[in-house]
Amino acid sequence: MDKEKEVKALLRIKSKLLDLIYKESTSKHQFDIFVKEVATSLGCVAAGFYFVNEWKKAYVIEGEFQAELLPLPAFIPIDEIYREDHPFYADKKQGVYTSKDGHLLIFLLQRLDGIPEYLVLLMEDQQQLMLNQPFMNKLTDVLNSYVLFKGKMNELYDKKLHYTELFAFVERFSFHRILKLDVLLSEMLEILQRLYPSFQYYLLLTHDYEEINQLPVRDLDYQEENSLALDAYVSGKVTIEQTSTDIVLYAPFIGSQGVYGVLQVITKGVYAIPKADQKYFGLVAKMTGAIIENIQLHQQSQQLIGDLQFINETSQQLNADLRFTETIHFMTEQIKKSFHAEEVGFFLSQDGEKWTPLSGSTSFFFAKKSKDFVIHVQKLMLEKKDALFIGDLTIPHTKASYRSLMAVPMGNLGAVWGFVVILHPMPYYFPFDSFKLLQALIHHTTLAFKNSLLREELEKLVVTDHLTQLFSRSYLDNQVEQSLKSDEKGVLILIDIDDFKMINDEYGHQVGDDILIQVSEIIIHHIRTSDVGARWGGEELAIYLPNVDAKIGVSIARRLKEQVSRLTSPGVSISCGVSHWKANDDESYATLFHRADVALYEAKNAGKNKVVFLEKDRD
Repeated sequence: MDKEKEVKALLRIKSKLLDLIYKESTSKHQFDIFVKEVATSLGCVAAGFYFVNEWKKAYVIEGEFQAELLPLPAFIPIDEIYREDHPFYADKKQGVYTSKDGHLLIFLLQRLDGIPEYLVLLMEDQQQLMLNQPFMNKLTDVLNSYVLFKGKMNELYDKKLHYTELFAFVERFSFHRILKLDVLLSEMLEILQRLYPSFQYYLLLTHDYEEINQLPVRDLDYQEENSLALDAYVSGKVTIEQTSTDIVLYAPFIGSQGVYGVLQVITKGVYAIPKADQKYFGLVAKMTGAIIENIQLHQQSQQLIGDLQFINETSQQLNADLRFTETIHFMTEQIKKSFHAEEVGFFLSQDGEKWTPLSGSTSFFFAKKSKDFVIHVQKLMLEKKDALFIGDLTIPHTKASYRSLMAVPMGNLGAVWGFVVILHPMPYYFPFDSFKLLQALIHHTTLAFKNSLLREELEKLVVTDHLTQLFSRSYLDNQVEQSLKSDEKGVLILIDIDDFKMINDEYGHQVGDDILIQVSEIIIHHIRTSDVGARWGGEELAIYLPNVDAKIGVSIARRLKEQVSRLTSPGVSISCGVSHWKANDDESYATLFHRADVALYEAKNAGKNKVVFLEKDRD
């Protein structure tokens, strides 16, 4: 080929190369035209441009001209070119050479990363290319510039495609405050499916999330030995596992405060994952991990705010003027609602050993079947002297079937005077966050409990006779007046200890006081909590029974009379005067008392140790 032809051939090749670049380097048709131009300009009958496919670890023809005539396959594993008998084998980094049989003209070209790529041309038999070295060098430079340009353009295209997707993904969840974990993971998987559609993806997560049960979630097995998934989780780095059929990549979901799981990528039909793509998978997982962490921190902050509001609202209610029983009822309902507990029990100890359930606890703690269960819990509390959090409780020989338990002591300054226990039949039902919340709740409300208890004790002292522990006369007066306004009926019983002065004279005032105490205890044990037993004055006592008719009132008075005669020591008797009222009687406390007083006078005059009932029509 003379000088002029060489120049024209080089110009035609450059022109086709510029067309190829201008019309889009990804067009296989245009690339085939370019390869044909090179082959025909050099008088060759076939040609193929072999580029590296890093996923398949092989050289693959991307541009061709009658490539079926080439004595080379369209797919050549990379390892084969390092054999000395292979046509691609050469002891130089760049340039042009012929195969040993003289039929192939091979241009060895170099990418930016140093990996060689090849343009192979088939010469006709006995063809001797009349090409001088300067021309061949120029042509090599032209071809190599295209290889460099193509590699750079492919890299830029991949980066633009990949990182545009990643930026939009991060922007959506970081700046638009989308805080749904299922949406986050779904969109991440959608991006990867678009970019790498032939791969399979799984989420190996460290927590159970109910909201993502539709996604491809697998357990991260902490027990499995030699697990590269676990290595990725522990090290926070991308790991790759080669199996007999696949390559599996593990990229950790890593945030600034921890690792939240691992992305598992299973590749099909590839022999390697390029480093750039490994880096991209790692970056996607890292960005996802950071957003998972933000979502969790937001959820935790919202939960903390809700917990604090719950504690604050509960404390405000407890600091209101509630009766102690009302306080227990309120707390039981609050705990059942907030913790989804099945049973809630409050226990109080007067001596540090005997613990009794408080009114307002759920019915289970008052049932016979709870006895062994409660004793076991009390024993655990006394042994540990701290809060209990048990996910799978088993107690032999008990009829109670509650498996999840939380118990928190109530007390201050090291003294425990009560505890609260909540139960559920399912094992591991209560999360640890609930346990911490219950501890905080009881810690903040214990003082309110104690104050409520002390307030009622103080109120009781104010309205209670110190000696007999019966209510005072003023308290009785107030309760009767209130009952006359709000109830339908009632009974007033006035009681006098017979010959009390004689007892004082014979045994002394200390024995007299003891008799008063004995009679008062009998009264307390034989009336309801809603009834009022009071010390009227001296040896005179009184009982008011709201919403009780005359017949029952007289029966109670007679039973008390019999019990006093049987149980006191030294033995004494009592006389009782009974009066009754009912609605629409236009009754007053004065007339009610007057009838009971007259009845008591008649009982004393009739020989004592009597019960006399005075009806209204006798007044």
